[in-house]
Amino acid sequence: MAPQIFIMKADFTCTSFPATMENSTAVVDKTPAPTVKISAAVGNASWERCPNYPEDVTTIQEALNKFTPSEGGPEKPLSVNGICDRRTIGAIVFFQKKWGLKNRWGIVDGIIDIEGGTIERLRKGSGHRENPLEDFMRYIPRVIEILTAARAAITLAKLPAWFSGGNPERQRIDRHFHVSQANDPDRRIEEIEAIYQNMLTAIGYIPQGVIVTAEEPWQFTSGSHMFTFEGGYHHSNTRLTWKTIPVSSIYLCPNARTLNRDAFVYAMIHELAHFTGAVENGIVDWAYFHLNQVKYSSLIPELAYRNADCYSQYAYEVIGMRNFNIAKNAVS
Repeated sequence: MAPQIFIMKADFTCTSFPATMENSTAVVDKTPAPTVKISAAVGNASWERCPNYPEDVTTIQEALNKFTPSEGGPEKPLSVNGICDRRTIGAIVFFQKKWGLKNRWGIVDGIIDIEGGTIERLRKGSGHRENPLEDFMRYIPRVIEILTAARAAITLAKLPAWFSGGNPERQRIDRHFHVSQANDPDRRIEEIEAIYQNMLTAIGYIPQGVIVTAEEPWQFTSGSHMFTFEGGYHHSNTRLTWKTIPVSSIYLCPNARTLNRDAFVYAMIHELAHFTGAVENGIVDWAYFHLNQVKYSSLIPELAYRNADCYSQYAYEVIGMRNFNIAKNAVS
């Protein structure tokens, strides 16, 4: 059975997505680009909508060529000839899909307007560095800090109520995982703790762990923040792949570079939950706090234990950020 892939989309919900990817050997000019400015729309529409003036098309072709394929740029650099041909339009569409850039009707339209999301992203660039993973690795210490705090809180939650004046930590973990309603509350707390320990191992904090993050393969135009495989952590030594994609990684997409620290770390813990849960009947998405708090709070114990957002929400409450809404606290 093929492993299930969880993709965190632009709205911070996860979906499954087929993966068929190849490596690219494109060489890209990464010198700083001048301000991207056009006099009229460029792209796939009538002359009235997109005049496609040669100087504007040239500007867009040069700007797109500044992005690697994994960042939404063309597989092979566009000819900078001022002609809005099929390859140029295709490159615009690919760029928009990669970054999840849609028009007001929610459609990827292959058009770059004078102002708007697509030209704004071209102006901002990709956040590319000599080692692209540096863009993400700078937040790993914060991930470790929060996961460690969660494990410490769980240790206190395991103490009997008489020992700690009612045990507020037991109440806290119950708020998210409803352990008091489980058949064996103490065992359930141990199972939750094991997931957090797996997370710390996966990102290398606990010895024998490995850094699991990788860039999204370039053809994978999910327009998402990040994605991973259910239980991929348990395949770290098997070299298992799905259509050439190693399942033992969390893949970071271009949009992840737009997140601030708090949102990125929250999303990473969410994906780590998918990644480190069981291979079958693992951690999925039964409810999202930022979409439906009532549904989130009403999950039965078995579903809460297997709900990725519960792990992010609980960890964030432990560090004093209760009821963190990722959708409202996402962009730097």
